Amino acid sequence: MGRSKSASPGSAAPASSTAALASPVAGTAPGPQPLRRQVLLAVLTGLMLGLSQPLVIEALGDEPIDPTGLSGLLALVGFVPVLLALRGAGPKRAYWLGFLASFVQFTINLQWLVVAMVVFGRIPLLVSWAILSILTGAIAAYVAAAYAVTRVLVGRLRFRGRALPMWLVFPVALTAVETLRNFGPLGGFPWSNVGTSFATVPLLAQAAALAGVHGLVFLAALVCAALAELVARRGRARWSLACVGAVLFAWVAFGAARLATEPAGGPTVRVALLQGNVEQGIRNHDTWTGRKVLDRYHALTDEALAKGAELVVWPEAAFPIRLRRDLATLTEARVVAPGKAAPKVGVVGAVAYEPVTIDGKRTELRHNSAFVLGPELKVEARVDKKHLVPFGEYVPWPFGALVRQIVPIGGTVPGEVWRAVPVRFTDDRGVARELKLAVTICYEGVFPEIARALKNAGADLHVNVTNDGWYGISSAPTQHLLFYALRAIESGMPVVRAANTGKSGWVDTRGRLHDVTGIYTHAAVVADVPLTGAWTLYTLLGEWLSLPCVLLLLVAWLIAILGRDVAARARPQLDNVLGAGGLLLALAGAVYFLLVPGVSGDEGNATRALLTVLAGLLVGVGALSGRPWGRKAHLAVGAIAAVVGVLAAPLGAPWMLGVTAAGVALVVVQRRRAAAYTRALAPLDFDDASPLAAAPR
Repeated sequence: MGRSKSASPGSAAPASSTAALASPVAGTAPGPQPLRRQVLLAVLTGLMLGLSQPLVIEALGDEPIDPTGLSGLLALVGFVPVLLALRGAGPKRAYWLGFLASFVQFTINLQWLVVAMVVFGRIPLLVSWAILSILTGAIAAYVAAAYAVTRVLVGRLRFRGRALPMWLVFPVALTAVETLRNFGPLGGFPWSNVGTSFATVPLLAQAAALAGVHGLVFLAALVCAALAELVARRGRARWSLACVGAVLFAWVAFGAARLATEPAGGPTVRVALLQGNVEQGIRNHDTWTGRKVLDRYHALTDEALAKGAELVVWPEAAFPIRLRRDLATLTEARVVAPGKAAPKVGVVGAVAYEPVTIDGKRTELRHNSAFVLGPELKVEARVDKKHLVPFGEYVPWPFGALVRQIVPIGGTVPGEVWRAVPVRFTDDRGVARELKLAVTICYEGVFPEIARALKNAGADLHVNVTNDGWYGISSAPTQHLLFYALRAIESGMPVVRAANTGKSGWVDTRGRLHDVTGIYTHAAVVADVPLTGAWTLYTLLGEWLSLPCVLLLLVAWLIAILGRDVAARARPQLDNVLGAGGLLLALAGAVYFLLVPGVSGDEGNATRALLTVLAGLLVGVGALSGRPWGRKAHLAVGAIAAVVGVLAAPLGAPWMLGVTAAGVALVVVQRRRAAAYTRALAPLDFDDASPLAAAPR
């Protein structure tokens, strides 16, 4: 094992460092790399991962710049540069390199948000880019933790006297962080998850049937980490070579076998997907267009019925007039033109309202809904969007409580449950049939757990209605559509999707897209969609791979930070109490989130639970560590808890004064206890078997 002295972050690397990087030799540890080289490698990773997902530049047309979709293969090598950059980097440097790579990646992937802000929000271009930078920076700060934790675990944990190899640690770390991002604060935001890059490569996307999109993240990270070790050691890493070969062979073989065995010969349903192409600017500003919108959809419906459509789907909020939430039929709502035939089954996106009285005042609750219609336009069910867009459809906790003090009620009210909706009809041959529909609205379909819950509720066809007109000619419509390729593979349900301005189409259970429309086109897609009734391992077991990654990473991180002698070390009794109390608080928050029904699907409760886990870990681990950062963590948690409690108490949560008291007490106590937090951390271990072997920073 070789070890070199620490170098400051800004110091230049010795002349031998480049040679050490290019030609690692057994028994020696490479020196630190120049910062410029590390930055360039991190940016290269950001560019490769950003371009691994569809990118539309309006000046070049309204389709992705890579029409083949093979750019998704960049995800197989995208992490390699930044993992090579971690050589010679300590945890802090690793975090910032990971942040830079992720910031570049997410800025490329999410640049379509600027279109919505500039065109429809009337926000100046520079301000819009600044807002985008804040958003992508927040996501990057989250994902960068995977790089820092990888560096800590590789440097501190040993197995049989050797450092853990990066190709074992990084996949677990990245999968855990991406899983948490899916469920994280503000309801989660899994967009740009690197697993979705494989949606354009059906051969590699099939593995989602086993472990979901997070399984694809794990595989991509595993291949990249093993390749990074191969590059760093010039092919001398036998285990890395074996890992890459075995994983790629099994991955491709499974994909090829699954693509060759798609179920056939089962029942089909003829579906019509109506794309009215009503631009968002017209919808927002022209109050007289309601009749024109109806005329357009009436014509599309007539066209679809003439082609024998049994299920007719309108996009999200396509019906131009608000509908009462308790309607039993839409006969009088002009879903079809007077005197015209009605579809056997229909799904109509509309804004539903419900008159209520709150504090003696009459007001309305609004829902983003889809009315599911049976024969004669009878309302079989109404599906209300449950997973709302934060700051778009509602103000998330804790900001919402403050807003309600100014405005009695506002925004969109979420639905209560995801359920399969059965509809019965008689087909053209006089055969009675039943469809069980899984209806998702807008970006609910980007969350794998929602489609899985609907499949397990008995659904056999996933219907998504959306309105991507907010994003103009950008990457958003294509990226959004591709999420459903993975949902179809994961759940074993075909997906049909009607979008206001595009892209509409349907996806088979192997994730292949069919009859996809262009954006800003007027169309009625009519297709016979097979209902396979297939089940997948992911449907049955859910996040069987990713959740253990979260637990494994947490346990490994605790061991690395606290040390194996944590129980034997002498410390003040107060720190034992704080340590045990903090960890118990974190455990309680995790149990509440995972086991109490409905919590993980409720944004406010989920956010509170996850913040409780984070606060408990910071307090508990900080107290048991005895290191200076632990005291700082206590001061930060205490101050935040005190402020949040003071703000929340008068907004209908008086019990939060207890949180305030606990926070103040924590701050007061720790301000006088600097001497109790002086334990030095043992230096990082470095081993030439790891491509991260180098001097700490």
